[in-house]
Amino acid sequence: MWFSLPLSEFRLSIAAATSVLVVAAVTDIRIHKIFNWLTYPAILAGLIMAVGVSLFSATIPASHWLSDLRFTDSLLGLIGCGAIMLFPYHLSRGGAGDVKLAMAIGALIGFSPTIQAISIGYIIAAVYWLLSSTILSKFTHPSHLPEKTPAIPLAGFFACGAFLVACIGPIW
Repeated sequence: MWFSLPLSEFRLSIAAATSVLVVAAVTDIRIHKIFNWLTYPAILAGLIMAVGVSLFSATIPASHWLSDLRFTDSLLGLIGCGAIMLFPYHLSRGGAGDVKLAMAIGALIGFSPTIQAISIGYIIAAVYWLLSSTILSKFTHPSHLPEKTPAIPLAGFFACGAFLVACIGPIW
């Protein structure tokens, strides 16, 4: 798994997932958007790296630096993470950037680590929302509170979740 690697073992898929999460977090925090130009190439890269590992791992020993995932694992990460993220997407009635981000990360690092990172990200986002709404309600008059809760940029929380999973290891 990607989170149990020693720092000396480089994986292109992990570097790509980290880069995608950081860029998505910055754009989501600044302008509340996760761009397709970021997620679609990441999905394609994850699948291509997994095909490379599936086809060449037995014949080219150096192909292990691409990824630990075989094509079926990458495809499971892509489809599984996307399917699970459709539920919160429909509840929020927001954009699908978070869904495509989860699909991209799933294609790059696999289903289990992505779902763990997203789950932790949602927990951190919920704590943030509870604390910020509690603090906001204590210091503002009820008539000054916004009628609609502002959108929470989840990509930053997903990045925090991925960082925590990378540091502490698998949760399940």
